[in-house]
Amino acid sequence: MKNKAPLNILLVDDETEVTELLSYALRKEAYNIRTASSGREALALFDEAPVDILITDIKMPQMDGLELIDRIRIKKPNILIIVISAHSDLDIAVQAMKNGAIDFIQKPINHAVLKMAIELAADKWALLHALELSNQTLLEEIEQRKKIQATLEEEKELLAVTLRSIGDGVIATDIHGKVILMNKVAELLTGRQQEKSLGLAIEEVFHTIDEKTEERCTSPVQQILAPDGVTKGINQAILIAADGSRKVIAESAAPIRDRNSIPVGVVSVFKDITNEQRLEEELLKIQKLKAVGVLAGGIAHDFNNILFAILGNIELVDFRIAGHDDKATSLLREARKATKRAAKLTQQLLTFSKGGDPVRESILLPELISDSADFVLRGSMIFCEYNFSEDLWPVNIDGGQISQVIQNIIINANHAMPEGGRINITCTNIEDSASEPIVSAHKGNFVRITIEDTGIGIPHEILNKIFDPYFSTKSNGSGLGLAICHSIINKHDGYLTVDSTPGKGTLFTLYLPAIPSAHIRREEKQEPVLVAETASRIMVMDDEEILRDVAGAQLQAMGHEHVLVTDGAEALVTYQEQQAKGTPVDLVIMDLTIPGGMGGQEAAKKLLEIDPKAKIIVASGYSNDPVMANCEDYGFAASIAKPFEMKELFTIISDVLNNAEKK
Repeated sequence: MKNKAPLNILLVDDETEVTELLSYALRKEAYNIRTASSGREALALFDEAPVDILITDIKMPQMDGLELIDRIRIKKPNILIIVISAHSDLDIAVQAMKNGAIDFIQKPINHAVLKMAIELAADKWALLHALELSNQTLLEEIEQRKKIQATLEEEKELLAVTLRSIGDGVIATDIHGKVILMNKVAELLTGRQQEKSLGLAIEEVFHTIDEKTEERCTSPVQQILAPDGVTKGINQAILIAADGSRKVIAESAAPIRDRNSIPVGVVSVFKDITNEQRLEEELLKIQKLKAVGVLAGGIAHDFNNILFAILGNIELVDFRIAGHDDKATSLLREARKATKRAAKLTQQLLTFSKGGDPVRESILLPELISDSADFVLRGSMIFCEYNFSEDLWPVNIDGGQISQVIQNIIINANHAMPEGGRINITCTNIEDSASEPIVSAHKGNFVRITIEDTGIGIPHEILNKIFDPYFSTKSNGSGLGLAICHSIINKHDGYLTVDSTPGKGTLFTLYLPAIPSAHIRREEKQEPVLVAETASRIMVMDDEEILRDVAGAQLQAMGHEHVLVTDGAEALVTYQEQQAKGTPVDLVIMDLTIPGGMGGQEAAKKLLEIDPKAKIIVASGYSNDPVMANCEDYGFAASIAKPFEMKELFTIISDVLNNAEKK
């Protein structure tokens, strides 16, 4: 059989977005598509080239779809016409069918349903095309079509509301609740074919349960045809398909009446809103996460300021009584440790709330990993076994973010072993990157971290989806944990992979860039001397008086002179006054956030305009702020996160001043 030429389709709609979208979808099916935005333009195009199928909107200015159909049928009586409309007016739909349309599709248009309608029209077109070889046969077919159309006229009028509404499933029943019609969408949603469903009770075909109670919903026929029954509004329910799958649907029902307004059946219209509901739920989750994140970040910032005041005063007291009261010194050091532990908790809050770049520092992994894992597993039946290389290289990372990655993976492992089990964590150096395929393209050095559990494992069919946002196998999971882990590792220029054997366990492997030449100074038993060789004049800008006082006392203990200001505006004025007096400020420490005043970022920019050689350190309780991670980009010489220890402040001041002298 010879291949036939593609069908010529004329698509008419005054909304260009509709014609563009549909023409793009239909061109994929190898049709010749032309579009018109009005009835007049459609008539002109009709005269220019042949048209096999006309798809037209009803509601259009100047010339509506019904008038266009009448004029087109005068030119070509046998043309196949499909009507589309956003209006569910039954009279218009019936009139369109009377005027010669073979189908009526309601907007918004489902491409699959439109395709089925065109395929049906194409079959009819092919039949007409073949019958054109014989005029007599064609006349007989037309006559036969008129008889069939006349026979179906009453049924079309009776069930006009069920005319293949686009995107919605439609089931019509008789007065006894027996199915007399199902459209294609209803077949797809219920998983049942119309041929096998005709004559069955609607309850056997359309099985719905309540979303909350999961009790079977009352039949729409019983509700509508009851003595006091009325049109059923839109309700949500769960549709149980033939294969047992569940879909959330929005459903409504109405009585079918004859010409005398006597009920002769019921029509139920429903659509799948599973994706829409899931999207709404995920958007709500995102909004909640953002709100909690903002709250957590604010709490952590304020708490860090308080901790700085506590830690600073503890250190100052320890500094003053050093060598005079060993017992008091010991108690103060314990208080300092407790304060630092509290600071770690605020760092976890900031890690949860942040989405910016990592604030990196050279860190040894064993303590960070063991602390993170032990924190998560406390009170569980899981045993964690560590194997760290003795010469393990340091890594340049954001400790809070990597801690979050370790904890998320350990939490998943814990859930995979509800009866208890073992987790093996191993850290090794990768001296030859060519030996590891995933990092073979890089010349740098890496540390490999493997976390292996003995849990239930992950099925192969979903293994490649576990890092996708919002993918979760847990009923109460957000699907964000592993996606966040993957994002954090990427921001660290590292890699995260997973391998799993169902029934045996799962292996996560992390690769982090290493710093073989780095040297991490371990905490000394005896505190170093924190007295500057050369006294400097240092300005401290902070909106909280207690923090200014602590910082001032620390600087004084180091042998520096301090100048205290409350915000950026005062800092700029005071800086210039000191210059005018001949007692210039050598270094400025600026708080990043000043509520109701000029903060460090803006103040630094203006100060550098006054004095391009100004040396500025940014300080903040928001250690995750992008300014802290990339402080040089904003004109700062260094950054320091609150709460900081006195020795940390001493070191960073010395480094900035020494670097300035070298320049």
